[in-house]
Amino acid sequence: MESTKSNKRRRVIVAPPIGASVLPDELTTEVLLRLPVKSLLRFRAVCRSWDAALSSEEFCSLHMAKAAASPAPPPKLIFISPTTSFDSTLVYSGSSSDPSDGLLFALNGVRGDFADMTPAPCRGLTLLHDLVAPAYYVFNAATRAVTRLPPYQQAASSTAGLGFDAMTKEYKVVRLSCGNSDEKQRIKCDVYVLGGEHGDRWRPAAGGVPFRFCNFVSAAVATDETFKWIRSPPFEVSQTGVHLVELSGHLCMVRDLRPHGSILEIWKIKDYNSGDWSLQHSIDLLQHVERDLIGPQIIRVIGSVGDYRSGEKRKTSLNHPCR
Repeated sequence: MESTKSNKRRRVIVAPPIGASVLPDELTTEVLLRLPVKSLLRFRAVCRSWDAALSSEEFCSLHMAKAAASPAPPPKLIFISPTTSFDSTLVYSGSSSDPSDGLLFALNGVRGDFADMTPAPCRGLTLLHDLVAPAYYVFNAATRAVTRLPPYQQAASSTAGLGFDAMTKEYKVVRLSCGNSDEKQRIKCDVYVLGGEHGDRWRPAAGGVPFRFCNFVSAAVATDETFKWIRSPPFEVSQTGVHLVELSGHLCMVRDLRPHGSILEIWKIKDYNSGDWSLQHSIDLLQHVERDLIGPQIIRVIGSVGDYRSGEKRKTSLNHPCR
């Protein structure tokens, strides 16, 4: 791979393999940027230079930018299901328009009835939590690549998320855990960097955890691994009645008024500094589904599809069986 840098932008050049029909390098790169991920995976086997170029951070970033600027494909959902013997978990991809969807891969030794995933992928990567082992997995649904993260210190309760640090160009798994009541610092924050320079291990967050921090929904972890306090929306926030979700790049809080009603409220933060929130949607589930399907364990807001910039947006909810 040959990279050239100018004052305006950085270009990634993929040269054709020796002996192939000669095309301008820039044209070869533009053609490859328009191909789906499955085709690029096959073309990495053409030669070593293509393997290095197509797997480089520069090419992957350009490919994602090209895909983001193109018309959005039909949305897909990722499903997990235990095998009949409950000794492994099957991971599926499905949509209403693509008949080629189906089984992606199997995770041996993971019980699908005790596994959970992050609501939406982060730049193509998804975090899966095996509650039995316990263990975390990061997988790429397009490439079928799966990474099991190293063991971590167990705690009474914990939550984790996957994010991309745009400053360091790193994927980070951030885990908040709550220890025993006799511990001086009950709340801990650990970070795992995929392919990072710190090696294959968890490490404490660089900024530490504020001593007064006692509620998972009271603060946010920034890309520099420091906690920032955010004012709550104008209602009482409980641990069971709300959950956070990212919708079209915005941090939102879902207020669940079930089981005393059938309403889901979606609040969006307008300004992180002032902590101002606005009510974006109030959804009456009884207008969309039968009463016996509106339980909190069945319907949950996980993301959005559509282009928020054009004003056309649809909300997506995940239906999953009760455990």
